[in-house]
Parts: sequence; C-alpha cells; structure tokens
Amino acid sequence: MSEWMRSIRGGVDRAAFEAKRLTRAQQAQGQLNALQSEKDKKLHLLGETVWDMYLAGQIQEQRLTSTCIEVRSLESEILDAQNRIEAIKKELPPEPPKCPNCGHEVSDTDDFCSSCGTPVALKSTPQTQGPVMKTCPKCAKQVRPGAVFCGSCGATIS
Repeated sequence: MSEWMRSIRGGVDRAAFEAKRLTRAQQAQGQLNALQSEKDKKLHLLGETVWDMYLAGQIQEQRLTSTCIEVRSLESEILDAQNRIEAIKKELPPEPPKCPNCGHEVSDTDDFCSSCGTPVALKSTPQTQGPVMKTCPKCAKQVRPGAVFCGSCGATIS
C-alpha cells in the first residue's frame, strides 16, 4: 500500500475514533443529566415531605425548623405581594377635572372652562376640604385615601 493510502486510512481511522468518542461522551452526558434530574426530583420530594412533617409538628431538628420558619415567612410575603398585585390591578385612573358649572373636562392648568368660561382655578385651589390622608403604620408616610397598601413600603393599610 502506498504511503498516500496509509495516510488517508490513518485519517479515516482517527475520524472514526473521534466520532465514536464524541458519541460515547454525549451518551454519558445524557446519563449524567438524567441522574441529576432524578436527584433534583428526589430533593424536591424530600423538601415537600419535611415541610409536611413540620406543619404536622413532627420536626424537632433546629436547622430544619429554622428553614421551615423562613419558608413560612416567605409564604406570608408572597401572599402580601399577591394582594398588592390584585389591588394594583383594581385601581382606577383618577377622574379628569371637570368644570363645576357645565361638567366639561378641563385641564389642571386651565383657569377658565373652555366650554362655558366659568373660572375653574384648579391649580390654585387648596385642598383643605379633601379627604383625610392616612399614615402608613410601618414607614409613617402619608397614604392616599382608600389605599389598601402603602405606595412607599407596600405595607397593608388597615
């Protein structure tokens, strides 16, 4: 066999070896991924079992109970966040200012109604007769009337 043929055959043999090696490595990686996935499922199941035992009062181990207490706190924060989202979804946009005489919509920069000419002076009218503002019990900031949650810290307003 000529040198040239041996060289080609050697290249073909190396390519076949590399292809088989790559296939074996991919198969092994697939098996590893499947094992990792199974482990993750088992750890999740273990966590759910420990959580159920904690709720039933069957866990006394300090490390487990402290983690379960943290989970319970997170559940409370999640519920608060869900309630905040629902309250935000229910919010309505503020009504545009209207002329006190004819009810025509006016801009908050208008001094007179463009429909009937009545002075509106929205920008200079003090809000002394407005609704009483509430104070957030958590951060002590002013909260608009009717608010369910503080716009500053997210605390529930009673």
